[in-house]
Amino acid sequence: SWEALNNQNSQLPDNKIWFIKPDSDENMWVGTDRGGLVKFDTENMVIYNQENSNIPSNSITSFLVDESGNKWISNFKGVAKMNERNWATFNSENTGIASSNILSLAVGLQNKLYVASDNNGLIIFENNTWQIFNTQNSKIPSNYVRCFANEKNGDIWIGTDKGLVKYNGFNWTIFDKTNSKLPADYVTALAVDANGNKWIGTYDGGIAKFDGTEWTIFNPGNSPFPSIGVSSITIDQGGNIWVGTIDGGVAKYDNSQWTVYNTSNSGISTNSINSVMVDDLNNIWLNSSNKLIKFDGSTWSIYTDNTSLHLRSILKIKNNIVYLNGANGLIKFENNLFNNFSYFNNSLCLIDCQIEDIDFDNQNNLW
Repeated sequence: SWEALNNQNSQLPDNKIWFIKPDSDENMWVGTDRGGLVKFDTENMVIYNQENSNIPSNSITSFLVDESGNKWISNFKGVAKMNERNWATFNSENTGIASSNILSLAVGLQNKLYVASDNNGLIIFENNTWQIFNTQNSKIPSNYVRCFANEKNGDIWIGTDKGLVKYNGFNWTIFDKTNSKLPADYVTALAVDANGNKWIGTYDGGIAKFDGTEWTIFNPGNSPFPSIGVSSITIDQGGNIWVGTIDGGVAKYDNSQWTVYNTSNSGISTNSINSVMVDDLNNIWLNSSNKLIKFDGSTWSIYTDNTSLHLRSILKIKNNIVYLNGANGLIKFENNLFNNFSYFNNSLCLIDCQIEDIDFDNQNNLW
């Protein structure tokens, strides 16, 4: 059953929530728009805000726990680290970061913290030292970072709107149209397969496969690949590469040839694909327009939303249940039926029903 928590019936300081993340101790961490960070152990809430802690802002944009158990948060005024109840705040005043408008965080090997913002380039925190790599002090081609992908050896690949960047902790390698076979400079999606091949989706140049030496480019002019614009990339359990495109449907690469599924051969109602994901049973799920589409390897199943739920993107797949966000809140697709949680209980629709993220805790509760 559902229990709705809001600022009217609980200590929750703000009804607008950006994320909910579990930690290894089964606590839930809630980032709010203006009420700070909340730690919730199912019975008690502990609130961290600017009035009772050194947290730099009450608007929390992302949260993660590193290998040492430190809690990291980002917000529009910097980054903060919490160890037990001690806070360390990092912003433009004490790090040299030109702007503190932090958008996302990621942790790589050796507990390196990677930070992306709208205009700072790549920021790395390692051994209590901040390193800022931007267009003024490094070869990074743009201060706007779009996407990341990590390799098993610790290399990080960075997609920007002006090229692809590889950083191995010591050396930088920049790939763009002038010095490589990268087909377009605006990188929109990245994935690394089990063999270490990098798959690079671009805004207007198709998709590239890079094995570290050789480039293979796929676009409508040289292959059956259906579009120059890539929206998403995922890899299934068999190692097949699935690519969602902006106007050509979805394409699968099996390491030898492309198979394209579009409006003319699969029942997909539009060739503009928003997102592609693989479930635990290796089914492929995608959404386009107001339809959810499942492919089990032989049969396409098209599920149409006729209830004005306005499907936007796939958030999570668990136990063969697909969770999506929509105009009216969180949508669950199970047993061939769409259900909008906000219809079950209006108190779930806290502000405008825009769901940013979901996750499951260790007891399989959905947050």
